[in-house]
Amino acid sequence: MFNYKAENGERVSLSINKCQLSGDKRNNTTNCSMIEWYTDGVSKSEGYIDAAFRSSRTNEAYLFMKNEYLLLDYATGSSDDRVLNGPFLIPYGFHSLKGTAFGDYGVDCSFGSDNKYEASIFSGNLCARMNYAPGTTNDRITSGPMTITKMFPFFKNTNFQNGVDAAFESSTPYEAYLFKGDQYALINYKMDNNASPRLIAIRSISRGDSYALINFAPGSTDDSLIGGVKKILPNWTSLQSILPRNNRGIDITGDDEST
Repeated sequence: MFNYKAENGERVSLSINKCQLSGDKRNNTTNCSMIEWYTDGVSKSEGYIDAAFRSSRTNEAYLFMKNEYLLLDYATGSSDDRVLNGPFLIPYGFHSLKGTAFGDYGVDCSFGSDNKYEASIFSGNLCARMNYAPGTTNDRITSGPMTITKMFPFFKNTNFQNGVDAAFESSTPYEAYLFKGDQYALINYKMDNNASPRLIAIRSISRGDSYALINFAPGSTDDSLIGGVKKILPNWTSLQSILPRNNRGIDITGDDEST
């Protein structure tokens, strides 16, 4: 691990200060405190779901937790959700992400696309579009990795330029909602020979181990919560043996990258 993500979403180089021990090591409480901080505070920190996007396959979604992912059948309208694959280290299932920020550090947020088998993914101030090739290992990056402001120039000098907290695609074709701090942005992400991504609006808005199902009512202000805010684990039984994920430190991936 050579860097970490700061509060503003940027990757910052990790510096390690070496301390010279002197005197009786048994009386060196600073060293003990540092070890306890890492073993108890850092390595045991818990994480839930960082990002997700819906697959083009019915009732399937990819969930990302730190540098791992799983494929979930979310069984709309029932409690029969089940894990289809995983958890695996991200490069194990998405070979195109090996050696990238997305594979090494994880996916901060993502959203699906109206283009079949395509998703946009974010990590720190970087983003990419990928064809995730469900059911195969033929995934590929179709655009990027590049900075957020290079793919979405309209985010320059906004809260979104250094990172995005959460995102999901709209039911309106080629539109998506992106969230950062107390703001959200509605964008049109279509990108081809005849169109470039464009910003529709940035507005203010009045997370962890909870989730909510919402009717986001595109084009209106009639959005509503369906069933309120709920805890993940009691309502997603297939994830009870998986979440929360502990911080495992450095993962070295080789030919066999499954966990």
